[in-house]
Amino acid sequence: RGGVVALVGPSGCGKTTLLRSVNRLTELAPTASISGEVQLDGSNIYDRGTDLNLLRRRVGMVFQQPNPFPMTIFDNVAFAMREQAKSRPSRSSLMPAVEDVLQRAGLWDEVKDNLDRNALSLSGGQQQRLCIARTLAANPEVILMDEPCSALDPRSTARIEELIVQLAGSLTIVIVTHNLAQAKRIGDYAAYLLNGDVIEQGLAQQVFEDPTEQSTRDFVSGMFG
Repeated sequence: RGGVVALVGPSGCGKTTLLRSVNRLTELAPTASISGEVQLDGSNIYDRGTDLNLLRRRVGMVFQQPNPFPMTIFDNVAFAMREQAKSRPSRSSLMPAVEDVLQRAGLWDEVKDNLDRNALSLSGGQQQRLCIARTLAANPEVILMDEPCSALDPRSTARIEELIVQLAGSLTIVIVTHNLAQAKRIGDYAAYLLNGDVIEQGLAQQVFEDPTEQSTRDFVSGMFG
């Protein structure tokens, strides 16, 4: 709770499948089958009767490619707030919450004078931070991030990494990344996956600097990947 967990491993090892299982997106694939449990606060999220809408508010998702809605910056952030409200709130009543979420996402100073701008006109890095803000607007406990920086330039990547570190503590972040240096920079914990299995997990420093498994040592030293 309240940390950054980095999932690492070679392509095709199951990182994204594991990530998407934590808010039950994997089962949307027509070939998916389900066994075992995923526990959130001690409760199995795969129990019958689980409210998927509530689960996906508690466990939000940020995807590899920024995917803002084709609407204004304000409406992108206000979307979840309106969905959760019993009656449609006014723009003025939502403004303080929208500002707070954009502040948390590190985007407010860049967009505060033009909230009615189409979100699709933002840069790639700004769009990704807007998607993070939209996820934060639902007040999640966990945010899942599937390679959120892979389509961004180094400067935008640095901004997203700073944001992840700032958000950790107030919520839990699980991030899939192919970038080992990034995982070392921002991860509190790490899990190394290979062929669908978790080979090693623990404190990031231990996994990356003093792994116990030979396969982990080979991966983090760059022998394969």
